[in-house]
Amino acid sequence: MTKEKTKQYKKEYLKRKPWAKYLNYIVSRVSERKRKYYKNGIKNFLEIEDVKKLWFRDKAYDLKRPSIDRIDNDGHYTVDNCRFIELSENSRLGGIIGGKMAGRGRPKPEAPKLNKKAEG
Repeated sequence: MTKEKTKQYKKEYLKRKPWAKYLNYIVSRVSERKRKYYKNGIKNFLEIEDVKKLWFRDKAYDLKRPSIDRIDNDGHYTVDNCRFIELSENSRLGGIIGGKMAGRGRPKPEAPKLNKKAEG
């Protein structure tokens, strides 16, 4: 198969099975040693049929820019811990750092208060 035919086949395949590219993203995230997912021990337990199930369950085909989200950021890629949401929402959830929240709606740990008398 020529390079051009391979490229065309891939394009048609992803058009028929758009969920497949998200599995590719997941696999690269958890297998590349430089990535935080690999370093944090996040594993993938999803197969192509699982991602397809999530795609239709969450109606990802209706989303403007679908993104695979791990509900529990410390959890693995599993059917029960993943969902498709808008990319903008996923970015917002992952980007809440300041204030009272630290990602995914979990309370941010309070910084230890210094005892001014002890500082002297």
